[in-house]
Amino acid sequence: MPDKSMTLCGFAGCIGTVVYSAAGRDKKRPFVIVGVCEERRDEGMVYIADGKLHTLASPKLKKLKHLRFCGDRVELCGADDGKLREYLKSY
Repeated sequence: MPDKSMTLCGFAGCIGTVVYSAAGRDKKRPFVIVGVCEERRDEGMVYIADGKLHTLASPKLKKLKHLRFCGDRVELCGADDGKLREYLKSY
């Protein structure tokens, strides 16, 4: 798993970025950042989804410091949970 912190990405361009969870029970699982929590933006909170446990309709709220940047991006326009699962299968 890559060790780059997601904080290097910044908020502006992080939506659609593939990340790995670095903490919690979902540790070492790939996810895609699907949104930024505006209410807790100063805490570095983002929404992540994998299309299986955490769908696009109910993403998980996670701190950026608990995510590791992968370097790849996903186009989320018109994406559904099936396409997201298919893309993340290679990780």
